[in-house]
Amino acid sequence: RDVTQAEEVMGLIREGFKLEDAGSSTLHKNLSGALERLSADLYADAHHHLFEILQNFADNNYAPGQQRRVRFILTGSELVALNNELGFSEENVRALCGVNASTKPQEAASKEKIG
Repeated sequence: RDVTQAEEVMGLIREGFKLEDAGSSTLHKNLSGALERLSADLYADAHHHLFEILQNFADNNYAPGQQRRVRFILTGSELVALNNELGFSEENVRALCGVNASTKPQEAASKEKIG
């Protein structure tokens, strides 16, 4: 997909969330607060995020026959996680912009109990 198509998708997502409408800041604050609270409760264990990252790497799409590679770089207070996945599809981007909109099959999500 080219940049123009990506911008169109993001514009549709923003439109869907009514981010340009008056009053959207109140909605945004409420949803943001709810998600912060939920994530604090779900991920109280400081190390759970590492398991989430590894699970996400396992769930990614890779080229057929390609060996999966993961690399972690710790510099100061930052952790950089890299891998050789194919990248996001439009469906992935839409799922990231939604709540409970994962592209991961629910059957797999319930088995792993990680992410």
